[in-house]
Amino acid sequence: MIPTPVPIQRIRFDITGVVQGVGFRPSVARLAQGQGLHGFVQNQAGVVRIEVEGHADALRAFETALQQLPPPCRIDHIEQLTLPPEGDRRFRIEDSTNPGAGIPTLLPDTVTCPECLAEMRDPLNRRYRYPFISCAVCGPRYSISEAQPFDRARTALGDFPMCDACAAEYRNSTDRRFHAQTITCPTCGPTLSLVTMTGKLLANRDKAIETAAARLRNGEIVGLKGLGGFQLLVDASNSDAVQRLRLRKRRPAKPLAVMVGSLDEASLHVALDSGAHTLLTDRAGAIVLLKRCGDAIAAEVAPGSPMLGVMLPSSGLHALLLDACETPLVVTSGNASGQPIAIDNEEAARDLAGIADCLLVHDRRITHRLDDSVVQLIAGKPQMLRRARGHVPLTMPFAGPRGMLACGAHQKNTVAVSLGGVAVMSQYNGDLDSVAAREQHGTASRELIGLLDAPPARVIVDANLDYASAMAGEALAATANAELVPVWHHLAHLHATASEHGVALPFTGFAWDGSGIGGGNVVRGGECFALDTNGARRVASLRQFPLPGGDRAAEEPRRAALGLLFALEGAAALEHPAIIAAFTRAERAALLTMLQGGVRCPASTSIGRLFDGVAFLLGVARECSFEGEAAMQLQFAAEAAMGAEPLPFGLARGELDWRPLLQALLEGIECGDAPATLAARFHATLAAMTVRVAQSQGLERVVLGGGCFQNRLLVELADQALRSAGFSVFWPQEVPANDGGLSFGQLAAAHMGHLVADEGPYD
Repeated sequence: MIPTPVPIQRIRFDITGVVQGVGFRPSVARLAQGQGLHGFVQNQAGVVRIEVEGHADALRAFETALQQLPPPCRIDHIEQLTLPPEGDRRFRIEDSTNPGAGIPTLLPDTVTCPECLAEMRDPLNRRYRYPFISCAVCGPRYSISEAQPFDRARTALGDFPMCDACAAEYRNSTDRRFHAQTITCPTCGPTLSLVTMTGKLLANRDKAIETAAARLRNGEIVGLKGLGGFQLLVDASNSDAVQRLRLRKRRPAKPLAVMVGSLDEASLHVALDSGAHTLLTDRAGAIVLLKRCGDAIAAEVAPGSPMLGVMLPSSGLHALLLDACETPLVVTSGNASGQPIAIDNEEAARDLAGIADCLLVHDRRITHRLDDSVVQLIAGKPQMLRRARGHVPLTMPFAGPRGMLACGAHQKNTVAVSLGGVAVMSQYNGDLDSVAAREQHGTASRELIGLLDAPPARVIVDANLDYASAMAGEALAATANAELVPVWHHLAHLHATASEHGVALPFTGFAWDGSGIGGGNVVRGGECFALDTNGARRVASLRQFPLPGGDRAAEEPRRAALGLLFALEGAAALEHPAIIAAFTRAERAALLTMLQGGVRCPASTSIGRLFDGVAFLLGVARECSFEGEAAMQLQFAAEAAMGAEPLPFGLARGELDWRPLLQALLEGIECGDAPATLAARFHATLAAMTVRVAQSQGLERVVLGGGCFQNRLLVELADQALRSAGFSVFWPQEVPANDGGLSFGQLAAAHMGHLVADEGPYD
């Protein structure tokens, strides 16, 4: 009897996700060959296409194994189509096609993997002490990419043709660098040099690392060309060197990050638990804020803070330099004050002149400017504070349609684009105060627009049309003949959190931050909304108080304190001992005139400024050299006195009345209560406010958003209090709570039609 032939089938898989630049095609080829299947795999713009043919059981086994590929691969969606067999006789990796628009499929830059680090430290390996080592699953990706799909010719490594040895590894299906687009070695790869600030060569290759390490140990400041831009490095144990860096960079108090060589070394300086271990060893290589321990790190690295930002080496170059220095290094962004980080050697020589003593450079181009990402742990869960290298350009689920561009805020700017089912946020662009920063915003916008097949149909901007981002969006909308859509600042904050977590309407939202436009001639920042399918309603807001000097109050906590006291006591506020100590007699007279006449004293509902004023009155922060410094100090003080009871406050007709709270604080100060205890009670009161407002609305879901919810203690207290009262609580994690997440929220708010909010009705 002649056996019945087993029919051959052919299936096409179009796959989106993190599937380019991660060794996906080589893995697919091995899977197909292992099942005896024929066909091809090919990178295309926005998708990886696989066509395989063979017996049905082999195809089923292939499909199962495909969806079980380990990280860093991440499959988000598979479209499957049955095709007629073509009679292929082998499985092959095809050249990429269709460069251009599409959903991004490439991986962000990843830290050097343990296997590559082991090779780099092996004297018998041909990449021994090679600082640019990488493989199919690690190394530079987005920072060197020029277009999709991710192939060597469309990256900065296209400038470096492979040598015969690298080409052989690239073609060998059993080699871990099989089809690795970033493959290089000392023979064919980038070259490292140490130069003076005027460009004079000091050392090359390995000698450059040794010389740079010697200079760091001697207290010098070294500018290093990292994955996404230049960084400034000093010996983290050298107080004088750290202080010199602060003076030159004009960064008097803002905490600096520290890079250590290993987890064991990190444990000498910060408290490690399983969550910290996971974040420090994550492929993204973010800076992780952890509880400080020990005293080997100079106090000047993070003055007045119990926390320390720590990271492990993000590249082979960093690892070799740390090996040579044998000490932790401060690693901070390589930029002059107010400017984006430098990305090319000439730019660094110009911008870092007067800051760095020398530059450790190489000749591999950086195509995308990327700061280091920053993350912290809240209740054991990670919260992103700055989303950049290691996380961009990963897509995020988004329910809205394709074709919207959101221009973000003025501070901590990011840009976002909707691609239908997913959205992409740009890297952190910084504050848009300088021409260079605004140019970077424009570059990021153009790069995201490039992912669309056509100009955006809608351009979303902040309701403050004086923001540089809003003005850029307005110009872009006019050029593209697109609809310009302004969105209230605080609604965007809430939608950023809600969209991240997929929170369904209706919900109560708390948007607390420093300032934003959102109805009336008021500096908003203590807003509570109810959102449903009919729209958004403001259901409560912090009681207004004046900000003498307007924007200056964000830099001088004494002004916020004076505004609060004046709203509480009138002219008598000028005779308060803390105010007398903070202002001269002439200043007090001028401020009284301003306050009584309402001149340059805008009304505010800002929780951020409430934090500043309370921090000043408790004596924990007299001045601010960076945004949020006073609030941070108040948080740190409160964390030293946990378990405090809330202070009194009021809620009537949509007004959260802070006056009973402030009166109780002043009485506590008068009675000699410890500032830490009063700070803790202040935080407990804010948490109690969220419960009272949420109960007044009777909605099961509660969303928290805005920069105040970067405060670890406030989030933990509010989360615990709300859950204990029976609510489901959602707070920012993957999308920053601060203005760095606003662009994503703008997309979501525009999609839901929540552009502005109605007022009340109030209970």
